[in-house]
Amino acid sequence: MITDESWDVRMDGDMVIAGLIGRTREAYLRAVRQLATFHRRADPGSLEEEHVKDYLLWLRTEKRAAPGTLTIAFTITAPLTNTRDE
Repeated sequence: MITDESWDVRMDGDMVIAGLIGRTREAYLRAVRQLATFHRRADPGSLEEEHVKDYLLWLRTEKRAAPGTLTIAFTITAPLTNTRDE
C-alpha cells in the first residue's frame, strides 16, 4: 500500500515533469488531500469511481465550490476514474 507521504511526493514529481509550477502543484495536491480526507482514506489510490463521483457531487451541491475549484477537482480525479476499466 502507498503511504500518505509517498503518493504526494510522487505526484509532485510527476507534476514537475509535466511542467506545472508551484502554486498549481500546491492546488492539485491540496485537492487530492481533500478528496482523500472526504472519504477518510490515507491513500487516494484506494478510492473507487463512486467515491470520486460522491466527492464531486458534494463539492458542487453542498460546498458550492467555485468553478476554478471544480476544474481542479475534475482534473485531479480524471486519472482515478479512467483507469478503472483496465
